[in-house]
Amino acid sequence: MKFFYSILIILIFPISLFAQDKADKKYEKDIYQKANEQMYEENYTGAQESYLKLLETGLSYFFASTDRGKSLKYFELAKQFSRPDTLVELFYYLGRSYQLNSDFETAVKNYEKFKSFFKNNKTGREMTEEIDGYVRMCQHGQYHLNLFAQDPLENSDSPIKDLTKYFMNDSVFVAIENLGKKINSQYADYTPLILNNKTYLAFTSRRNRIDGESNQLFDGQYFEKILVSRKAEGEWKQPVEVNYSSVFGQALKNPENDHNAVIYLNQDENILLTYSNNKIYQLNRVGDNWSSLMDLGEEINSSDGLQSSAAISNDGNTIFIVSERKEGFGGRDIYYAEKNSDGSGVDQKYNRRVEILVN
Repeated sequence: MKFFYSILIILIFPISLFAQDKADKKYEKDIYQKANEQMYEENYTGAQESYLKLLETGLSYFFASTDRGKSLKYFELAKQFSRPDTLVELFYYLGRSYQLNSDFETAVKNYEKFKSFFKNNKTGREMTEEIDGYVRMCQHGQYHLNLFAQDPLENSDSPIKDLTKYFMNDSVFVAIENLGKKINSQYADYTPLILNNKTYLAFTSRRNRIDGESNQLFDGQYFEKILVSRKAEGEWKQPVEVNYSSVFGQALKNPENDHNAVIYLNQDENILLTYSNNKIYQLNRVGDNWSSLMDLGEEINSSDGLQSSAAISNDGNTIFIVSERKEGFGGRDIYYAEKNSDGSGVDQKYNRRVEILVN
């Protein structure tokens, strides 16, 4: 959310995000039993402290990068030991957790409950606008869940396994098949790029290094790294770090203690953009050979901001950059820069605010 609550202060409570399920269940049972006893003994102060521990656990899962759906049960338990007006932000987190678990109707009920506490002032109107956005997302999600009830592939001669269907309308859909455990890990894997006549897959991963020597970062994941998988006999093989792949020659290497990510490949597969050390780099391919990394310069890689992603227009004349800069609207904004008339560099950069459009 763009607004923050005192509720976040309790995140300092030292709860492990990586405990096993068995330990989680014991912790939950002990706190729940203690709170029940305190309520029976009319020790309401003690019960409230137990309630906060459940809430803290829910928040620790909610803000984690994995297993966020587990936050729901702790928020529900916390609600049992509080009055509706004790900590109204709980309804926001309940709504978000139900939304994460695809229970969109219950999510909307909690969002509407949360909105009932808003005042008719500037802050209240801003909060209403944001929550209404989540409600529209839930309505959109429920629409697609209803479409999923009918499987258009049920009569397929060779049904696709581990499939997610995204319907564009009542009859047209996109089928997305999970690439499986060889490619995907328990950590974030993203930005897949297909190249070399669909025989290589390059992507970014937050998993540990193959040699297992990285340290986990604050979010429980590892530095970004580029991985490459080769397709053989109709399936993708075990990916390796780009250091051990010849697909980019010697141009790309994953550093030991920094992020390194692929972010864009053009349609002709001869321009690659990567991210490392808070900068966006470009590689060009001529024939079968890739150039060395090229820093795009201060106009693109602002020293007072954070550059995280970029893409180039089809004609190659405009680059769009996602950047967090002092002159922006706040947070990350989209900028673009155009080549000079001689075909090199940039003339000027422009700022455009990003709007999320939800039908």
